[in-house]
Amino acid sequence: MAAFLEETGIENRTLVVSDGSGLSRKNRLTAGAVAELLAAMFDEEYRDDFLETLSVAGKNGSARSRLKEEPYAGRLFVKTGTMRGVSALSGYAKNIDGKWFAFAIISNGFPAGKAKKHKELEDEICKLVVRLKN
Repeated sequence: MAAFLEETGIENRTLVVSDGSGLSRKNRLTAGAVAELLAAMFDEEYRDDFLETLSVAGKNGSARSRLKEEPYAGRLFVKTGTMRGVSALSGYAKNIDGKWFAFAIISNGFPAGKAKKHKELEDEICKLVVRLKN
């Protein structure tokens, strides 16, 4: 992973990947680094294979119950993440004009039981991206 980050030009001195699942509290990644990594992945030859591993908002996986209404359903290809005091949503949004955006939203340090509020904010941000005009 370090070699890929170096190849793509993503600053990795402060990144810590303790496990590949994202379930370790030892992981240290900025939203900016995640978004840069996603943008780099989008340009790779195996982009379509990678996209198939992501949940599609309103359609399948962990995001099937999120953003089910038009025009959002089927336009967000994401990885969700929740731990006590942490909520994350990252992936790709395809706007109404067909332009793709890589994004990462990470909220942390909030009290237990407040994840719903953060997920709602993540969804509102995604709605804005989908509605962006070129």
